[in-house]
Amino acid sequence: MNFRKNWLKFLLSIALVITITIPAMPLQAYAAQAVENKRLAGDSRTLTAIEISKEGWAAGSNAVILVRDNNFPDALAGAVLAAAYDAPILLTNSKSLSPDTALEIERLQAQTIYILGGTGAVSAAIEEDLSADYTVERITGGNRYETSANIAKYLQDNHKLLTKKAVIAYAQNFPDALAISSWAAQNGVPILLSETNSLPAATSEALTTLQVTDTIITGGTGVISAQVESILPKPTRYGGNNRYETAVNIINGLGQATDTLFVATGLNFPDALAGSALAAKQGKAILLVGNGIDPSVETFLAGKVGQINKIYSVGGTSVVKPLTLNQIYSCIVLEQPAEAFANAMNAIKTLDQDTADRYFSYDGLMNSDESTSTTITDENIASFFAKLDYNIVSSAINGDTATVTAEITNTDFAAVLDAYLDAVIELAIEQGLLPEEEQLSDEEAEQAIQQLLFDAIANEDQTTTVTIEVNLVKNNNSWTITMDDEFADAILGGFISAFEDLLQ
Repeated sequence: MNFRKNWLKFLLSIALVITITIPAMPLQAYAAQAVENKRLAGDSRTLTAIEISKEGWAAGSNAVILVRDNNFPDALAGAVLAAAYDAPILLTNSKSLSPDTALEIERLQAQTIYILGGTGAVSAAIEEDLSADYTVERITGGNRYETSANIAKYLQDNHKLLTKKAVIAYAQNFPDALAISSWAAQNGVPILLSETNSLPAATSEALTTLQVTDTIITGGTGVISAQVESILPKPTRYGGNNRYETAVNIINGLGQATDTLFVATGLNFPDALAGSALAAKQGKAILLVGNGIDPSVETFLAGKVGQINKIYSVGGTSVVKPLTLNQIYSCIVLEQPAEAFANAMNAIKTLDQDTADRYFSYDGLMNSDESTSTTITDENIASFFAKLDYNIVSSAINGDTATVTAEITNTDFAAVLDAYLDAVIELAIEQGLLPEEEQLSDEEAEQAIQQLLFDAIANEDQTTTVTIEVNLVKNNNSWTITMDDEFADAILGGFISAFEDLLQ
């Protein structure tokens, strides 16, 4: 076993991986900027709906709206019913009641369960099982148009409609109806469904029965045609070039409150559907996003700098991605250079690469053509930053650039490397005195050499502090920090420079 070759190879791997991987923070670091983010999510759409229910109805609810978990038509008008009875929207498998949903209904101490859709959507077996303990009301129709119309009529019969208006939404897709659902629910306005080029008989009849005098169309003429618009009573259209722009135009056009926003994916329906009940309860708007934010959303948010206090992320990180939230924050939060630096440093201490990429530019780092197969765990990486701390001395802005002078403290990695090399030499001598057949194999020796470094880090109490000047460049409402070799070395407690000294 060539110990010198192996520990040098390992240290080179460490230097490359740590330099490239300087990680970052969770979104909670934005709390210093007075914008709270709360994610409402579970491991499935059913569990996400339950988390929303717990958030909005912690003390329970007399009623629950129950809908199918994998199809949207019957549920599109459900938010208005949910608001009328101050009820959460819960999801279930169509054939048997989801056990988690059953437990949530029990926690809520509900008395009435409203099932939306026919037995093909939520089975008769589910209705029968629930009827043993609850009053069950099923609202359905021969198709999605009749179901939405019957929900509206049920609300009218029970004096829950607050206006002679009605929303007309496209029946074959969900985004436009969900985008307006919280507003409609807040204002007691029923949601009725239409085809693109014709108004279904059930919807036309409902407009007459409800004595509707004004209609609000969601979406452009590609989803609800001018021909349909021409036969509606006093129509007003809120549309856009896509579902995201339509949602923005609904918020703006209807004057919805935006001090709190519910952010949900526009690519699938369950999270936004369940979230619409809570958004309506709080009197807030739903903003739709995709894998990033649409230019129309970016423009909308740019006009809300300093006005948004809280964001609910509805759904897990696979649907409302951290990078998407970062884009939102960069539009609405006006950071000072020192704030950006503090957020970035907090980031490094808590290992979240997505947010690091928001703050750091790596163009200033020394490039290397070396590659490494060394696997370093998050725990290993975290050990490099266990004693990382900082103190901002001063900051200055010069147009679109800025500098922050800071004292950065971390474990003294020059001392760590000294202790590490002593341990490697000791191991090498120990192994050299053993018969060849008792010596560590190459693989075992590599593992031992790696562990010696992390042991040396854990056992080192000495720290080092350096003062550096960090360069920042304006990036929308925030700042990008240039991660050069000097900054990287300071963050790593002199690891890079100490390693370079070893190679000389």
